[in-house]
Amino acid sequence: MPNWTYNRVYGSKKICEALLGEDRKPTFTKVIPVPKDLELVMSVKNDDYYKALYASLFEHNDGPLKDMYHTRKISEPFEEWMKSITSEVPLDILLAGKRMRDQYGTDYWYDWRCNNWGCKWDAKPMSDDPYEADVDEIEFETPWSPPEGVMNKLAELYPEEEFTWHADEESCAFSFDRNYFGDGTYNEQDVLAEYYTPYIVDESELCEQVEGYEDVKDLRQSIKNALPEGLNFDLQEDEEAETLTVTVYDWDQYGGDLLYEHTFNGVKYK
Repeated sequence: MPNWTYNRVYGSKKICEALLGEDRKPTFTKVIPVPKDLELVMSVKNDDYYKALYASLFEHNDGPLKDMYHTRKISEPFEEWMKSITSEVPLDILLAGKRMRDQYGTDYWYDWRCNNWGCKWDAKPMSDDPYEADVDEIEFETPWSPPEGVMNKLAELYPEEEFTWHADEESCAFSFDRNYFGDGTYNEQDVLAEYYTPYIVDESELCEQVEGYEDVKDLRQSIKNALPEGLNFDLQEDEEAETLTVTVYDWDQYGGDLLYEHTFNGVKYK
């Protein structure tokens, strides 16, 4: 199963309507339709036959066909076997595949969708219920990646429309808001960067607090003052080795993740 990306599009009834199919559910096929030639290629039931015949017809390479014939230990003569597989993959489908490669560089549905939509499958509705008319907000999911090609195509088709697209991957790989301004421009806000901004530990300021410090007992408050609010720290003292290890954690945002650790040498203990 893929990681799902939650998508929300809002702010424009026209944009939302463009994303709804005849069943009133989200689909990309209205915005960027699947080429008829690709639909023909996708109708092939035996993909191995298609690839081998394509190589033979357009690449003058009979190797895949002969390898398949010998590997599968076909008992009937090669010519008879060829007639049977060509009946499963008609010439018009092979020609459709050739046109796809010439025009789009691929005849594989996965590559075409990722290159044009931005994801491998069509929009997955969040609900079985169809959307009503005149909605200005719709939600759907996509596998792994956001449908950037679809959103940019919408902005191209409706350049006067202002709308916002929010995308949020379930494992927090990304989360952003993109605002299209209706003049061919947009900006993008990284939601994760704003929410998960890590605290910055100023090592130089810590060093000033620790190096040559002779009273470790009073050092805790001094280090606390040097750290941003919300951080926790621990001191590991070793009088014999004259070392002091400062470990900084963020318990609130990261559940105790280590942010910083440093061992200072030459620390004098009273």
